[in-house]
Amino acid sequence: MPEFGRVDVQSIHSEVSRSTLSESDIEQLADAILANGGLLQPLILKQTSVESFLVLEGHFEFYSAVRAREKNPRQGEMVNAFVLSSSEEATALEQIKLLRKQIDTSPPVIPPATVPDSSGLAPWITSFEMRLSEIRELIFQNQQVIDLRLKKLEEESIKPLPPLEKLTVAQLKKLAQERGLTGSGTMKKKDWVDLLSQP
Repeated sequence: MPEFGRVDVQSIHSEVSRSTLSESDIEQLADAILANGGLLQPLILKQTSVESFLVLEGHFEFYSAVRAREKNPRQGEMVNAFVLSSSEEATALEQIKLLRKQIDTSPPVIPPATVPDSSGLAPWITSFEMRLSEIRELIFQNQQVIDLRLKKLEEESIKPLPPLEKLTVAQLKKLAQERGLTGSGTMKKKDWVDLLSQP
């Protein structure tokens, strides 16, 4: 099942060129993202490495989030997203394709001939306000979960490793084993450091 969370905008890339999208529309959505405190429609991403993601759906939203980050780096730093594994990609793309087809072929929700007069708008407005309230509550709950996770991560902050040159040969050997690297028994400290420094 896709994982929902907040992803750093800088770790995301798109194979769709920004030049194919309207800059004025990107600018408008970027302003709306900042005004709403985030992107309401999550991106659909595929994780390509530990800290790298590819946009599968939501290229316009992604570039708007990038622009929001350019305008306000702190507020626009993270974006809501569903992250898919490689095994989920094919079925997710099929679902996206079907949803796009439905949106493209669907008639307008309220055809012009059936627009209610002002006296008939009250139920529509009430329904809309209720749905908006539900969405706000969901966003609030998700934000609380995210804040708790961030707090936990801050409390469990990882201490940085000392430079390789400061480790003993025994520590360097152990670190190499943990990384799946092998060396010979005749290797000196400099050789172990060079082995571990390779990308």
